[in-house]
Amino acid sequence: MPDADFSPNEKIQAFLRGPEQSMTTKGVKTFKSFQEAKNYAAKYMPKERDDCSFEMEAAEVDGDAFVTITKTRDWFLAQQTAKSTCKASERALSYEGAVW
Repeated sequence: MPDADFSPNEKIQAFLRGPEQSMTTKGVKTFKSFQEAKNYAAKYMPKERDDCSFEMEAAEVDGDAFVTITKTRDWFLAQQTAKSTCKASERALSYEGAVW
């Protein structure tokens, strides 16, 4: 997702633009409680975006709260659909302009 924008955190933005499938906020973003991590995930998980697709889930292990961010295939599939639509339009335009 080369154009992914996550302005609240540059490291998360770099992850979204990179090849890794998932990451946690350990060492990237600190939370005082599980509830704070949960609120962060709810606030920043995308609803309708055209630059990226991912899920965020809060967790707590040994008193350390964090968020796991996992990329989804939604953005990729949307790009494939858009590409197919463009190709179909190009074919239709080529056909309409054909000289018989």
